[in-house]
Amino acid sequence: MAAAIDCLLERGYAGTTTTEVARRAGVSRGAQLHHFPTKETLVAHAVRHLAEQWIGHFRQVRQGLPPEGDRVSVAIDLLWSSFSGPLFMAAVELWVASRTDPALHATLLLTERETGRSIAQFLDEVFGEVSAHPRFGDLRRLTLYLMRGMALESILEPRERRRRSALELWKRLAYFTLAPGG
Repeated sequence: MAAAIDCLLERGYAGTTTTEVARRAGVSRGAQLHHFPTKETLVAHAVRHLAEQWIGHFRQVRQGLPPEGDRVSVAIDLLWSSFSGPLFMAAVELWVASRTDPALHATLLLTERETGRSIAQFLDEVFGEVSAHPRFGDLRRLTLYLMRGMALESILEPRERRRRSALELWKRLAYFTLAPGG
């Protein structure tokens, strides 16, 4: 699975072939075909593996969080650290490819829904008591939209300072939204 994800990151979906993944993984073509007879099967498993890695990353980070403190800022920074990394870029490759590949789209949609539930649960825990706020669900969704958009922009525009500034503004808006009476 690591070889498939690496290939997606380096070559994109169109350039990812089962032959190349088998070569990178150091397995015979026959062994690869036995486990993954088609590119779609291989990518479907890679998608699940990618989602498991992403959730594993969140769980690992959650264990290192202090029990008290600025949970809003910490949660937003944690999200950005994962959206600005290679796992998200591999997901982007698959999202774009799924637009014109119905089998990949169906697989990816199921995996994204599962991953989305896990991310929502993680954010509820990381944000702490403010997750009980009636507008928290909307804020959580908007935060994910913001992260995705900023990560996509980073592909073309490497101005990290501008994104840092946007994240700081988003934190202030989140505090305002989640304040009592907000």
